Amino acid sequence: MTSVNGFCNICVLLFGILHLSKTITPRTSFLFDGKLYTATTNDYFGKTPVISRYFSDDKNDLQLSDNSRVQKGATFIGSSYIPSEGKVLFFFREAGTEYNFMNKFTVTRVAQVCIDDNGGERVLQKRWTSFAKSHLVCQAQEQLPFNLLQDIVMVPAADAKSPDNTLFYGIFTSQWALTSGQSAVCAFRLADIKAAFSANYKTYIVETGEWKVQRNRDAILGKCGLHNASDHILNLVKKSFLTVNNIQAVGHKQLLTSKEELYSRITAQRVQAANGRMYTILYLLTESGFLHKIVLLKDGYHIIEAIQLFKSPQTIKSILVSITKGMVFVGSSEGVIRVPVSNCSFYSSCAECVLAQDPFCGWNSQSKKCIQLYNVNPNLCQDVENGNFTDQCKDSESGTLVPRKVIHAHHYEWVMLPCASSSGLERVSWRFSNHSIVPQSHYLQQQKDNLLVLVTPNTAVEFHCVSEKQGLQRTLAVFSLKPHSLGSSNHSVHSLDEDTLNSSLPLTQPKNYYVEMVVVSFLLVLCMCVLAVSIFCVQRQSRSTASPECNELSRISSAS
Repeated sequence: MTSVNGFCNICVLLFGILHLSKTITPRTSFLFDGKLYTATTNDYFGKTPVISRYFSDDKNDLQLSDNSRVQKGATFIGSSYIPSEGKVLFFFREAGTEYNFMNKFTVTRVAQVCIDDNGGERVLQKRWTSFAKSHLVCQAQEQLPFNLLQDIVMVPAADAKSPDNTLFYGIFTSQWALTSGQSAVCAFRLADIKAAFSANYKTYIVETGEWKVQRNRDAILGKCGLHNASDHILNLVKKSFLTVNNIQAVGHKQLLTSKEELYSRITAQRVQAANGRMYTILYLLTESGFLHKIVLLKDGYHIIEAIQLFKSPQTIKSILVSITKGMVFVGSSEGVIRVPVSNCSFYSSCAECVLAQDPFCGWNSQSKKCIQLYNVNPNLCQDVENGNFTDQCKDSESGTLVPRKVIHAHHYEWVMLPCASSSGLERVSWRFSNHSIVPQSHYLQQQKDNLLVLVTPNTAVEFHCVSEKQGLQRTLAVFSLKPHSLGSSNHSVHSLDEDTLNSSLPLTQPKNYYVEMVVVSFLLVLCMCVLAVSIFCVQRQSRSTASPECNELSRISSAS
């Protein structure tokens, strides 16, 4: 195939990678300066891993050396380019062969290659001379590790002059039955990754089947620019590619652990609060179809909101955040969904705005609105760390008035009263006007956050939808049921949308099976009568010659 500036070849290669992603094995790729860095498999069964560079122009296209630098069956998760180091990092899972466990132990790795690598002259020809890998450990002290990386994202350092503070946030699960169904998020610092690749390495001794420590004198191993090194050094590089030191998570702990939700995808960004402090926002996708927006605090984390994206499980391809557009884009098997990074207008009072602990949002006492921040503004009411609305909202009045609706309906008609919290995290309850809780009964049924009411003289009252979060109660909506007069012919339910009304029709108009029961009963009696007469005629025929009438009935029965 003819290549026009490498475009056709790129198309063919990308098509092959996409085909592999749909069939067998996860893969990752990175395009920099016209060169394509990929980590995928190169066999039909998706078992043989390969990390390659294509379209190198003035350099050689490179691959891993023939020995098993990456174990068969490795699963590639992500890749990132580090401009300050001139390296590309690959993140993947593979069997931890350096550990002598009875059962297979899977580990998460980070591997590096240098963009200036050109392969060796005699040793490692057209092979990476800068390849090295290390073990990422997401584990709290005296606990089982979360060893299976699911997704990872890079967040550049807040200060461009300190690139070593670049962080990588990863979602991990566990292969252990004790922690199955749980997820954890760990952070890794670029400075710790660099330190591991600059320290000592391990060399595998084939004769003994053991790993030997190889001291990294003059920090030769893991260094860029080795393509011009001597054969002795390149032979050492070829055998010594696994670091001795593991890379521990920041703080030697997980940032968060979830026993209720299994997270699958992650993206993140840094946000400046009203007081000028920087916070990290994580956007986590759950297997149940929710998007969790989480802020990392000084001592822990806080879930700002939970947004349901899918009602049924979807195959999530990717998640990205656009800082310029202020949107989170989620790519699924059915299309792309975009979600705004902030929903400040949802919070109708100062207390609710502050309690959200959202760095994007602050309460404006003058306009009496919860607005989105674009610059540092200490005059706004905001407390990201603690959500202390008591101190922040002393001089602020309440926001929007509670919406009230009057709903007219007929007696003994089902009516759905809709209610939804702003973040999806509050506990919603229904109360009467005297603040007593609405009981669950045949006439009053709470479905999720909504209330299903059968209109009777006793239920034609006022209902309050109340949410509660961290001790703060607020009324979201008030509904007053007004039954129609007996002479009224209007059978519509006001203040309800058509979908809500249709959802309650099965309760108001159950299907009548009376006609079907009568028909089935009649046919059953008829068949039993014919069967009884046939049996009578057969018995009589066995004793004497059957009458013409019996013969005719027997014929009819046989035909039936």
